[in-house]
Amino acid sequence: MLAFGAPSLFRVRAAHDLVIRGGTVFDGTGADGRELDVAVAGSTISEVAPRVTSRGRDEIDARGLAVSPGFIDIHSHGDGNMFEDPRVESVVRQGITTIVAGVDGSSRASGEAEKSFALLFTSIDQLRPGCNVAS
Repeated sequence: MLAFGAPSLFRVRAAHDLVIRGGTVFDGTGADGRELDVAVAGSTISEVAPRVTSRGRDEIDARGLAVSPGFIDIHSHGDGNMFEDPRVESVVRQGITTIVAGVDGSSRASGEAEKSFALLFTSIDQLRPGCNVAS
């Protein structure tokens, strides 16, 4: 006789952390969007296909929605409140994943450029903001 006592016995590990299903994918090349599934494992896109057959720990039904890579804001002031709001939600909620700051001839780095930029980026790395930061 077979006993079924532990539901975890039957858990199947998901192949991906996230699968976005059926969205119109714009890949950033200028090509027309295509209806595809996008799978993510950790911080890496692990599969893009018309149909990802394996499951994700989380899944999003994106039918009728656009799916695209993150945007780069090449003239950003998003670093202005980054130390108060490390998640930089005002940036991330717009789909921006990288900001380029200090483009008006100044930056948050002060003093001797090489040392001050090293200190600035060390502090940003320790902050672990919700987006990438360049200057």
